[in-house]
Amino acid sequence: MQSYTRTGLLLIMIGIIVGITTNISLFLTEGQITPLTYVGSIGGLLSLIGIILMVAGRKEFGERHRKFVIYAIVLFIFSMVISAVFISIIIFLAVVQGFGRDPNVLNYILYVIPIGAILGGLNYIFLLYELESKEGKIILFVAFIVTIITSVIMTINIIPIYEETIGFIYSHAGEITSADITSLTTELTQKISSAGIYGVINSALLLIAIYIPYGRIKSGGLAPVLPNSLKRCMSCGRVVPSDSTVCAYCGRRFESHL
Repeated sequence: MQSYTRTGLLLIMIGIIVGITTNISLFLTEGQITPLTYVGSIGGLLSLIGIILMVAGRKEFGERHRKFVIYAIVLFIFSMVISAVFISIIIFLAVVQGFGRDPNVLNYILYVIPIGAILGGLNYIFLLYELESKEGKIILFVAFIVTIITSVIMTINIIPIYEETIGFIYSHAGEITSADITSLTTELTQKISSAGIYGVINSALLLIAIYIPYGRIKSGGLAPVLPNSLKRCMSCGRVVPSDSTVCAYCGRRFESHL
């Protein structure tokens, strides 16, 4: 079972590295879509698979870690529900108030960015906390704080871009063509994508926070909790049945406590 958590951490790290590379690429190309842009979705998929593996291996490192992983699952479901409800309310209010008269009413949807950052950061805290060293816990919380700050900065920078583009579309409603709308919305999407550069710092900190428990598990500094039916050979580190008198892998004889 040990490979579940370790492999999960590795996949999440790869996913974060892919995400950082994609964000830097979008920033350098001013939001232009390149083949590298599509790789970003692969990074997200790898991170998701990694989290699923960590959930599958939630019992590997003790009862407290298992509980924290369960908390992360509950929080994830809660965050999805909250985001869906929040967006639905904003769209409903936009329709009731008349979106055509005040298109900027949908600005509030952009506040999903900091809300999602806070809930997502808490998810990682629950997933990683019990696996971290003291230094790792500090880095984990710093990454969480930086995530909140960068998400707020990103939202503040995106709102004027959104207002300018959407405002132009509605102020020229009688003159603008569907091709113009497509061009403007594409430009808006590109500008918003390039704003992802603000997330590189917290992604890098999170990457370090994830590498620490991965390194501890890989080096043997953080060993999984074994059930009573198994024990670990102090010579080779392999797991054998608890009633074994000799290690089946290295031949070491176990001391009898009878």
